[in-house]
Amino acid sequence: MEYSRIFSKKDKFYDQAIELYKRSFPKEERRTMADQQKIMKNKDYNFIVVTKDKQFVGFVMFWLYSDKLYFEHFCVSEELRNKGLGTQILQWLKQKQRKMILEVEPPTSEITKRRIGFYKRNGFVVNDYEYYQLPYRKNDERIKLLILTNNGLLDQKDYAEFVEYITEFVYPKFQ
Repeated sequence: MEYSRIFSKKDKFYDQAIELYKRSFPKEERRTMADQQKIMKNKDYNFIVVTKDKQFVGFVMFWLYSDKLYFEHFCVSEELRNKGLGTQILQWLKQKQRKMILEVEPPTSEITKRRIGFYKRNGFVVNDYEYYQLPYRKNDERIKLLILTNNGLLDQKDYAEFVEYITEFVYPKFQ
């Protein structure tokens, strides 16, 4: 598979990735397109489009900070799911030799249970912190999510560093 960083909406596969992003994540769990354009200029942020044989497979949007990799969004095209491609993308990310952190919805439906199962099969564990995702839009509420990590649980120091980092750099600030 091929992995290409996207820097602007003019890049190849940007439109396909954004359409998948909009279909796969509810409005309250994704950036506005204006915020997406701004954030792509941040050196820590990686918007990676994944292709195979020149065909769009999916994307992963993540932040590199300290010795951590924080997944903000990760998705494989609907028609390509359950073919091992998500696992291959995670294997590629593991080569970065960083502790990976991601957020998922609690297991309240069949799809959320399957998503958590996918990450557990790929070496992730559920952390026991009470966590609420900050809003992407001014009047939205925080969303209760679970924190998953690979290579063991986050200790209190790393969890505090994670929350401080995403509060400062990842989520928009509202006046």
